This record gives sequence, C-alpha cells and structure tokens, in this order.
Amino acid sequence: PENYGLYSLALTVPTFLVPFSDIGISPALTRFSAKLRSEGEERKAASLIKTGITFKLLTSLLFSALLALFSQDIATRVLKRPGIGLLIRLGSLYLFGQAVFEAVNSTYVGLDKTEKSGLLMNVQAITKIVISLLLILLGLGVIGATMGTGLGFLLASGIGSTLLLLRATPNMHRRGHGNNLDFSRCLRLMIAYGKPLYILSLLLCFFSQYFFKLKRTFL
Repeated sequence: PENYGLYSLALTVPTFLVPFSDIGISPALTRFSAKLRSEGEERKAASLIKTGITFKLLTSLLFSALLALFSQDIATRVLKRPGIGLLIRLGSLYLFGQAVFEAVNSTYVGLDKTEKSGLLMNVQAITKIVISLLLILLGLGVIGATMGTGLGFLLASGIGSTLLLLRATPNMHRRGHGNNLDFSRCLRLMIAYGKPLYILSLLLCFFSQYFFKLKRTFL
C-alpha cells in the first residue's frame, strides 16, 4: 500500500500536465478528420492529421523534457517528497506517451476506425501489465511500476502515430482530390476550434484539484 501511494503520487504531476500539452488538438483532430473525410476532402484531412500528430509529438516532448529537468524541484518544493524525484522523472515517459496517445486515439475515432483505437488500448494495457510485473519481480518495485505504465503508453502511441503518418495519411492522399493544407493553416484551424475546449479542460483540472484539497481539509 505504501509503494502504491508513491506510484500514484509520482504520476499525479504528469497526469496534471497532459491537458496543458494538448492546446485543443485532440478534439480538433476528431472533428476535422471526420468532417473533411465525409466531404471527400481526404487530402486536406491527411494534411491536418499529419500536422496535428507532428505538433502533438513536439509539444509532448517539450513538456516531458521540462518535467524530467525539474522533477527534483517539483518533488521537493511542490509535493514535499524529495525522495521521489526519480519517480517523477520516470513519469515523463507517461506524460509523453499519454499525450500522444490521446491525439492518436482521437484521430482514429474521427476516421471511424474504432477497432484500431480499441486495439491500441489493448496494446497499452497488456504492455503495462507485462512490463510492470516483470520489473517488479526483478526487484525494482515502484520504479518498475512507474516505468511499465509509461512504456505501455509509449509503445501504443508509437505504433498508432507510425501507422497514421506512414500508412493512413499517404493512402488518404493518394485516394483524395483537391489541394493540401499547409502546416500553419492546419494548426491555426485546429487551435481556433479546440481553444474553448482546451480552456474548459484546464478549468476542470484546476477545480478538481481545488475541491480535492478542500475535501481533504474538512475530512
């Protein structure tokens, strides 16, 4: 139970940062991949998916690097647990994998390929269980559990983004008609659509933390 508490605490920070790395890209990928594909604009949909996944990879990598860099400061000054700096640093794997996984999953939902979305979820869950148990049995304990969770999301998001960028979007481009959309236009389109949802998700994130602390105070 004590180690499980450390595991949950170590993943609190990356879980809190996942919504910050999105900027409304994930819901925009669902919206526009479905809309453009239904209108026969598959080349535009392919351009938008490439832009969204690439941008999400870059922003997730940036947030993960910042988390790894300041992990010890967060453990000491924010969580008041200087001994879990390494666990928070390993949580950066979870942050990167989970953030990219959300974008990939949202894209497959928009493309009406829910079977692939479900397959990636199964890959993530099985990988997490197998690697976590193996590392725990090897004596790594909570470190192994944290690494297993992160590697599960990394593998699933890696497979999903590779299939989208190297297989799905090239096929859509060959089948489609019309012009492509450039990177900046795709990005502006997605951010303009997803901004209200992004702001709402941040507010919900802050309020959930506030009410959780308030509940603990009164209990």
